[in-house]
Amino acid sequence: MRSNLAPQEPRLDVERGIAAMGSPAALRLVLQVAYTSLQQDLPVIAQALAAGDVYSAGERLHGIKGYLPLFASEALAHGMLLLERRCSTEPADTLIAEFGELRPALAQLLSEISSYLALESLPAQPIADER
Repeated sequence: MRSNLAPQEPRLDVERGIAAMGSPAALRLVLQVAYTSLQQDLPVIAQALAAGDVYSAGERLHGIKGYLPLFASEALAHGMLLLERRCSTEPADTLIAEFGELRPALAQLLSEISSYLALESLPAQPIADER
């Protein structure tokens, strides 16, 4: 599997997320859960693959594959779908390399989610009156 992810393409698609979830508030809740999940799951997936445990890695990837299309870029969601599918046919060594190709994009997604959640939690600032 060759990744077709452009290096600096945004990974978080807020418009897609709001459309899928119905409101910015609902997207925010999903992103909070996804952020925690990704932070926990990505190292576990890497460890499982390194240990040759494709089944455990596949279970975690399956969960991520389920929610990523709600708010991630099309290319990243598709890449995760392909990787999760290949867990049933490919050896751990192959999957390690393929997961390694997606890791930078997933790290970027985590960063973008964190930034979005931080911006959304800031109190509204009044605009200074320019007289």
